[in-house]
Amino acid sequence: MKSFLFTLLLFVLMLCAVITNTLFIDRLTRDMLILIDQLPGSAGEDGMPHLNRLDARWEKARKWVGLSVSSSDINRISDELISLRAFCKYGGNGDYITAREELRLAIEDLREFEIPLANLFFDK
Repeated sequence: MKSFLFTLLLFVLMLCAVITNTLFIDRLTRDMLILIDQLPGSAGEDGMPHLNRLDARWEKARKWVGLSVSSSDINRISDELISLRAFCKYGGNGDYITAREELRLAIEDLREFEIPLANLFFDK
């Protein structure tokens, strides 16, 4: 009986960890997508404060995301942020818009596998 209760407790703890992780990734990606939407429509210095907030949000969460997301997905988002910063400051509008959309796609790909579980718990 003790082993059954221990196994049940372990199962509940693992289930709580999975649910917590799903909610964390969902909130992070939602926040980052909102910050991307706040970026200006064209390249220039006026987008840097928004980009700094986006970068700070990612760097703050990056170590926790690494616990459940592959390093290639993490590196993709980091690389896209670097590209977006470079094109915002030095590039043309076409490059900037492309980099912004590439970052959006990388974040949506990160979110893709987490959302179905989040929808079980919250009505959006």
